[in-house]
Amino acid sequence: DAWSSAATVPGDADLRALRLWVLAESDEPDGRPVSTTPLRYANREFTPPDDRRRRVLATTTVWLRNVAEQAP
Repeated sequence: DAWSSAATVPGDADLRALRLWVLAESDEPDGRPVSTTPLRYANREFTPPDDRRRRVLATTTVWLRNVAEQAP
């Protein structure tokens, strides 16, 4: 399950899907303890600080259909 940044994708690549990650964080601290378990996504690892903010990591894959061939 390899991933690439836009800078490393060859110009003639045949893209069929995009994987998206969203890390959402609450504006205000919560009074309850929160998990500081590292979150792994793409090629990164994020260790949340113990600041009592709620975080959610969501991931989805967007499949590209009917992608037209581009003329050279």
